[in-house]
Amino acid sequence: MTKTVKEIAGSVAPCGFVCALCIKSINDDCKGCGTNGEICPILDCCKDREIRGCWECNDFPCCECNFRGVRIRAFLQCAREEGIYKLAEYLLCNQEKGLDYHYDYTYKGDYDGYQSVEEVLQVLRTGKINVSPYKRCPVYHTEHFTLRFVQENDAEDLLRCYSNIESCKLFNSDNCDYGFHYESLQEMKLCIKRWIDEYRSKSFIRFTVIDKKPQKAIGTIEMFARTESDEQYNKVGVLRIDLLPDYEQRQFIAEILKIANNSFYDAFCIDHIITKAIPEAVERIMALAANGFSPLEGNKIVPYGNYFIR
Repeated sequence: MTKTVKEIAGSVAPCGFVCALCIKSINDDCKGCGTNGEICPILDCCKDREIRGCWECNDFPCCECNFRGVRIRAFLQCAREEGIYKLAEYLLCNQEKGLDYHYDYTYKGDYDGYQSVEEVLQVLRTGKINVSPYKRCPVYHTEHFTLRFVQENDAEDLLRCYSNIESCKLFNSDNCDYGFHYESLQEMKLCIKRWIDEYRSKSFIRFTVIDKKPQKAIGTIEMFARTESDEQYNKVGVLRIDLLPDYEQRQFIAEILKIANNSFYDAFCIDHIITKAIPEAVERIMALAANGFSPLEGNKIVPYGNYFIR
């Protein structure tokens, strides 16, 4: 479940660790600062000075702080300069963009591996990292959904979507060598295998859309940047959205478009996003209009109809 700014801010340890974003599977025994009987000079120092953390200290940064990693020093500096709630706001916003405080089963994340505090602060404050999504596919979160790289074990859930005639009517298969209507689990598995192969060749990325409440895959989205000889059209990304009919609703599509608007321009190095919505897709068209997309005039960018551009 996504944390709130208040929860994240309230979990920041005296040293700058953000406990609310910690991967508990690494250390299930951790109950927080000072609960395991371990001696921590920073915790003791903050208690003696009657302050919550190093960012409130008049002697910041001291030698003890300087022994900590670059990420911790950057977080402490941010909290000192802008406040603990602003630090939490940055972390939450970046998490929604797909930046991880910790990767699965490791203490390392998107704020690690930098040489200076200034580099970490740049990532923290802008939410931008120079890592190709084809090197590490990001994970995105919305109120209702998690979007992560498609997996072979998604096949059974996704078959409900790709065998549904009503769903298939709205799919975008323009310029594809194969369609997107499947009747068997084997066909669905072969399709997913093709998607994974295309990712490895850096052609496009298929994200599985998972409804958080039942933890079921309810469709996919695809994103890629076009490569054209004409530079005028070389910064255009194509977004495909395939959902079960129950999720073809304005509010749900808007959540997905928010991820695209906030993250895909930088991740895929594009200036425009185009996506298809046939006239019958009334809910989708309303969501597109509300999120900055307008009908694409002419056919120079794409030789097909019913496209919208942002």
